[in-house]
Amino acid sequence: MAQMTTGFGQRVKRVLVGAAMASTALLAAQCGAAAAQTLAALPMPSAGAQELGQARPIVGWVEFCARYG
Repeated sequence: MAQMTTGFGQRVKRVLVGAAMASTALLAAQCGAAAAQTLAALPMPSAGAQELGQARPIVGWVEFCARYG
């Protein structure tokens, strides 16, 4: 079953396909440049957040549990 497309629809389709092809080419060029970077440029991992004690529940959760629990 063939789908009927108006002249306007065909032009829109061509513009969208062209834009997709251009963005794909641009993305491929940027990925190539990113791949050229070395791992030495990445920062060293940190130890993370320091533990300060027990966490308490937020007020909204306490109210929800009191109301519906």
